[in-house]
Amino acid sequence: GIGLHLLAGAMAAGGAASTIMSDMDDHGKMKADARSWIKEALDHSELTSEKQQAGYVKARLDEAYGPTWHCVVGSDFKAQFTHESKTFFFVSVGKTNVLLFRTT
Repeated sequence: GIGLHLLAGAMAAGGAASTIMSDMDDHGKMKADARSWIKEALDHSELTSEKQQAGYVKARLDEAYGPTWHCVVGSDFKAQFTHESKTFFFVSVGKTNVLLFRTT
């Protein structure tokens, strides 16, 4: 089974609380990078649509960790998927949710 970790974080834009679920290693760089790039995407003034924000995060992950990453950004979505172990990341920042995962 997949071990999901529910954490309270302080990465939110505008001071809103965030919720994080992930099976990424806590001590690894990938999780910190994902958090950083999500924050950059949500705070970037030129990335005005959720599609642009998702594309930004996906491109950064693909570049740093290789393909094939998927990113969904939105206030309301449902998802069912299979992913590689240690590559699942979900964060809720205010009303915006970001889902990241990698497939082979």
